[in-house]
Amino acid sequence: MCRNLILLFVTVLIIQTEINALTLDEQNAVLACHNNFRASLANGKEQNKTGMLPSGMNIKKLTYSKTVEASATNWANKCTQSHTPSNQRKYGENLAMDGNAKLTTKINALTLDEQNAILDCHNNFRASLANGKEQNKTGMMPQGMNIKKLTYSKTVETSATLWANNCSMSHTPGNQRKYGENLAMNSDPNMATSM
Repeated sequence: MCRNLILLFVTVLIIQTEINALTLDEQNAVLACHNNFRASLANGKEQNKTGMLPSGMNIKKLTYSKTVEASATNWANKCTQSHTPSNQRKYGENLAMDGNAKLTTKINALTLDEQNAILDCHNNFRASLANGKEQNKTGMMPQGMNIKKLTYSKTVETSATLWANNCSMSHTPGNQRKYGENLAMNSDPNMATSM
């Protein structure tokens, strides 16, 4: 579950990198997912297609690095399916590619647990906003109105995935757009800290 959540996080954050780096909560969420999976792998609790994998060795707990984040962000902003040139590469990089167009859909499709985790995250924030428990830089925000609980839509997920795969910081063309879309861009590197 965490692996696909990380992919979703990264997809969303590639768009957000135009605005800002990861918040501390986002850093901790990504790190927790990685470390939980690594612990599961180290303890022999992960499965492959033939059964359980053996316990892993030397699978140490990761710590967060803003330097690695900045390096990954800089390269991701180039939106190219290649490694950083070796004379510029300071960290290991993983890339995957396949000629089967349907493979991406199978890998990127969210499980029911992942869908529910994302939905719960959105609905918890929406409930907090509706109840006036969120704040901005000037203090507590007023209670929200007409903030209804969301339900998960595979159709919207598929539409968003298809457009995200274009790696374009733009809206879907109007004649193809069936759903609302939000894009944001700002040149202020301190925007998130001031929000």
